[in-house]
Amino acid sequence: MPDTLLDGFCLGNKIAEFHDGSDCVEVFDNSYERYFTFGSVYEQSCQRKDDPGFLMHEHTRAMLLPLMFDLPRRATVLGLGGGSLVNCLFHRFPDMELTAVELRQSVIDVAHDFFQVPTDPRLSIFCEDAGHYLARSEKRSTDLLFCDIYNAYGMDPQQCRADFLSRCHDVLDEGGWAVFNFFNYQSETGNALRLLDKKFEAVFTCHLFTGNLIVLASKVRPGQARAEFKSRALSLEKHLGFPILNHFLRLTLFRGGNHNGSGENSPFY
Repeated sequence: MPDTLLDGFCLGNKIAEFHDGSDCVEVFDNSYERYFTFGSVYEQSCQRKDDPGFLMHEHTRAMLLPLMFDLPRRATVLGLGGGSLVNCLFHRFPDMELTAVELRQSVIDVAHDFFQVPTDPRLSIFCEDAGHYLARSEKRSTDLLFCDIYNAYGMDPQQCRADFLSRCHDVLDEGGWAVFNFFNYQSETGNALRLLDKKFEAVFTCHLFTGNLIVLASKVRPGQARAEFKSRALSLEKHLGFPILNHFLRLTLFRGGNHNGSGENSPFY
C-alpha cells in the first residue's frame, strides 16, 4: 500500500520494470534498500536487504498490533506487494503458517525474484482476486487476516464493501483478528468502520501521520488489563526489532463516528 511519497531521486537505480496489461511494476535498488512501485509516486514496498523481516513502513508496523493480544497459528495476507508483511511474519515467527493472496502473477514473481519472498511449505501464495478468495474460503480457516489491497490509483474499493467485510469476519476463527489498511479522510473509510463495528466485538483505530488509518477488528473483546497490554507491546517490540509501542499508544476504541471515522473514539491505553 502507498505509505511514502518517493523522495526525489533517492531510491537508487531502477533495476527492473514489468508491464502485464495492468499497472507498471518497477523495482529500485540502492546499497541498503530495495523499493517496489506501481509506476506512481508512491512506494508500495521498501525492504532492508540485509534483513527482509524488518518492516520499513509505519503502516505495516502498526498492522502487527494484534500480535500483542495473541500469537496466531495461521495468518492470511490479502495483497502481497513486495512481500513486506509476509517476510516479517515468516522470519520473526517460524511456527506460523502463512497464506498470501495477490491479484497479479507479475507481482508474485517480483516478490520472489527481487524481495526475497521464500518458496517454503509454510507459505502458500494464490494468484487470485482477494474477494474471490474470501468467497471460496472455509469459515474459521485463519486466525489473523491482513487486508492491504492497493494499486497505483489507491485502495481497491472492495476493501470497504459490506460483503467483503462480512467475509473477512466469517473466515476468522473464534478469537481471530482482521487488520485493515485504510486511508483516512474518505467517506468510504467511515462507512467501513461502522460496518465493522456492527460485525465485530471490538474495533480499534490507529491514525498515522502518513494519512493511513489502521483498523483492528476482533471477534472477541480483549479482557486483560491495559497495563498488561503495554508490557506485551514492549515485548513484541523487542522481538520484532523495530518500534511498535508508539502505535500501541495511539490505539483508540471505535464507538461510531462521523464521515471520516474520527468521531466517538476513546483511547485504549
